[in-house]
Amino acid sequence: VRLNIYDLRGFHGQVLNRLLRPFGAGVFHCGVEAFGCEWSFGGSPSAPASRTGVNTCPPQRCRGHNFAESLSLGMTELPVSEFRGLVQVLKLEWCAADYDVLRKNCIHFAEDMCGRLHVDPIPEHISQCARAAETIAVTAERWLDVQAPEKCAALSRCSAPDDARPGTRGRAVCDANPRFLKTSL
Repeated sequence: VRLNIYDLRGFHGQVLNRLLRPFGAGVFHCGVEAFGCEWSFGGSPSAPASRTGVNTCPPQRCRGHNFAESLSLGMTELPVSEFRGLVQVLKLEWCAADYDVLRKNCIHFAEDMCGRLHVDPIPEHISQCARAAETIAVTAERWLDVQAPEKCAALSRCSAPDDARPGTRGRAVCDANPRFLKTSL
C-alpha cells in the first residue's frame, strides 16, 4: 500500500509547499494506492446526496493535481476480495455531499482507508495542516456558539436555547435585524 501525494492544483500549490516544506508541513491532495489502483475522496456540499465521493484513478495520475511523491505504508493482509468489499463500504460512507475542505477531505479519507487496511499511518507532515485547519474550524465554531447568544442578548432580542423551534438545535435564537447585526457585531 502506498500513499501518493500531490501538490494542490496549479502553480500556487507547488509554491506554497516549497515554502512550507522546511517547516515539516504542506498542503496536499493524497490518494491510497492498493491492488493496482489509487483511491481518494473529493466532492462538494452541492453534490447529490446519493453520489459517492470515493474516486479511483491510475496510480500517481490524479487529474487536476501535480504528483509530488509516493510513500510506502506497508503491506496489507487483506485479500483482494475483502478489499473490494471495503471499497464498497467506503463508497457508501464517504458521500460527495459530505466533503468539507477542513473536516472531511482526502487526508481524512486516506487515514480511514489506511487504518482499515492495517498499514502504517499517514506521516504527520502530510496530515499536519489538515489537522490544524480542522482544529481551528472546530474551535471557532464552538467559540461562535458560545459568543453569539451573548452578543444577541446585549441587543435584548435573544431567546434562550429552544430545541422546539426548527433549526435551532439547542442554540439561542436571535431575532435581531440582520442588517443591524452586520454593522454592530
